[in-house]
Amino acid sequence: MDESMLGRAPTADLVISNVCRLYQDLQQDWDPVFSEDRTRIEAFLEGVTLATSWLGLKPASRAYRSRWTVNYRALFPDERQRYKVEILQAALEASEELFLNGKEYKFSHTTEDARTALNESWASICIHLEGLQIPEDTQTPAPKPELAEFLQELYKLDSTWADFEGKYINDLIEFERQAKYPLLEAIEAERHLSKFEENPWRKKQGLQCPEYRHRTRALISSLAKLNLAVHPHRKGVRDLSVDVDKACNFLMKCAADNRAEDLGDGKHRDTARVIYQLVIQSLHAMRRYLREVEKCLEKVDSHLESNNGLVERLMDLEESWGICARYVQNKKLFAGLCDLVAQIKCAQTIVPSLASMCEACDAEVFLVIPRIAWLRALMEPSAQLPVLRHLLPNRFLDDTDQSSKHALSEAPCRDMWRCDVTVASCVQEFELTLTTLTGGPTMAWELLARRAVNGTHEAEDDKIFETLAPGRASQAKTAVNSFMIQLEALSIELQRHEPEKWNEFVGIVLQCVAGGSDGKGFCMRGADGPSDSSFTV
Repeated sequence: MDESMLGRAPTADLVISNVCRLYQDLQQDWDPVFSEDRTRIEAFLEGVTLATSWLGLKPASRAYRSRWTVNYRALFPDERQRYKVEILQAALEASEELFLNGKEYKFSHTTEDARTALNESWASICIHLEGLQIPEDTQTPAPKPELAEFLQELYKLDSTWADFEGKYINDLIEFERQAKYPLLEAIEAERHLSKFEENPWRKKQGLQCPEYRHRTRALISSLAKLNLAVHPHRKGVRDLSVDVDKACNFLMKCAADNRAEDLGDGKHRDTARVIYQLVIQSLHAMRRYLREVEKCLEKVDSHLESNNGLVERLMDLEESWGICARYVQNKKLFAGLCDLVAQIKCAQTIVPSLASMCEACDAEVFLVIPRIAWLRALMEPSAQLPVLRHLLPNRFLDDTDQSSKHALSEAPCRDMWRCDVTVASCVQEFELTLTTLTGGPTMAWELLARRAVNGTHEAEDDKIFETLAPGRASQAKTAVNSFMIQLEALSIELQRHEPEKWNEFVGIVLQCVAGGSDGKGFCMRGADGPSDSSFTV
């Protein structure tokens, strides 16, 4: 603002001169509207606002703002002009569409017409102000501004600005409402399910009630749509298609009578319970999120992937769904997982220190578990081969693969293992090692399990082999040491070949070892869980 205008009512010439000066400053930027530095364009728009007031021009009505959502009313709290640079940018960009969550939204025809009118008004006032600029030649007199013409330019700019602002923001509000619809649909589905669960009789019936099943499916369906809306461009988004009804039914069976005939014996039931619990817990957390976010929908970003709390809950749900699909629906892999969990628990009784390792997630346990997996596979190939094939496919041929891209072993174990030379060599070394150990398979397993847990510590070695006859201890120790060197190389490869897959697998194993036999039941309703103390949208 010109200092000469302070403290007294400015004349019309002074007001126009001030706007011209601000416009002249604005022209120093090559692209003043879209420049990162908004200082000059904001100063110019403020000068236009003051000029309108000083010259007594009545601004166009902006009563439409009272009907806007909370977020936009915060930006435009009253009916004052409040020229925002973002509105001018939106008009000059001339973009007819907007993309939200991977979906295209087109502005209305009336908004496009208003955009065109504002562009014309902006161009007109710029031309008018350029004609009023002071010439560089000081001897040439400046053009005398015509007040009527200037007022006409201000009026056109203000009226077209207000018209575009109202229609543009109204379109944005509608776009955002539609963009949030997948979330609103999930909130409604959760609300209907929670309302149904309020009846104690219905809650007791659970998924045995057809209406409860229907509402549960509706919730899962809405979450699947929401997941795709949040991650429209991310590759590998999993479809949340695991049969949640089956998971819930299984947990209800376990809570009621501790039986699950469709999952076989106890070790299968305990492991499945832990995996299903991951799904149910993530579903409960998602339901708690939906109940909390319903209270503050105005805080939800219409770009759904920008809401960290929503993304986190969906990723947890997606991950647990994927785990359930991979390790429960694949019967052979599930059987291998259950068997490995059982063998680790067995090893804990042989070497009690392994239990504390597992409980504390000690770094050493991540070296021990792959050794036990390989040992179990060598002792009982049919039990662990599905696991090894899943984690280390490069060492094995697929059951249907008859090509020669792998170097198959010519050893006798070829038909059972269908492995390469490296694995076959370890199998043969294992068989030679067994011939040096006495006491049968049980004694051999206990001795090798101790060695797998304790590693190559000399003191521990003496304890491991002290049960053997003096004449055989030295021979057995040499054979075991040679075998464990080969086993260790394959154990390390098991961890490093596909680290993400291995980390997921070993995490499930440790959870199953820790909680697979606690006998606890699981509540079906998410509301029974604690509410989030630090809620994040």
